[in-house]
Amino acid sequence: MGKKTRRGFSLVEVVLALGVIAFAVIAIIGLLSMTLRAGREANEDTILPLMAGRVMDDLRSTPFADLTNAGHFPDGKQIFFDAQGLPTAVAGEQVYQCEIRWSPHPPSPAEDLSPRLARAVLTFTWPKGSTNQSFVLPVSIADMGGTP
Repeated sequence: MGKKTRRGFSLVEVVLALGVIAFAVIAIIGLLSMTLRAGREANEDTILPLMAGRVMDDLRSTPFADLTNAGHFPDGKQIFFDAQGLPTAVAGEQVYQCEIRWSPHPPSPAEDLSPRLARAVLTFTWPKGSTNQSFVLPVSIADMGGTP
């Protein structure tokens, strides 16, 4: 009688192969989560300076006398931005929030020779309304025109 040849894999070989595959899948999932987190952080690192630049441009284009007297930018004013960093008033699109807080500037010794300054702190938080993540930017705006 001839020898019988066995075809297929033994149970040990199948379990070992599944273990190797499971290890590889777990490693890939771990790398995927790190990649997604790095991508989100890179997106935030790009969008936050753009939003800060928009707010600062608005502050610079506002007449100095209207800045701090509860005019266009009262203390505590909140500006909302969508996921692309564009200003929005639509509640469902608001992702980032910027709050403007004014701080008084002490008068300089040579008040008539130096520009008047308005100092503010821009605090960006996201997701909107939380304090999970924030970016704080102090800003100084000078009145070079010498208007009273």
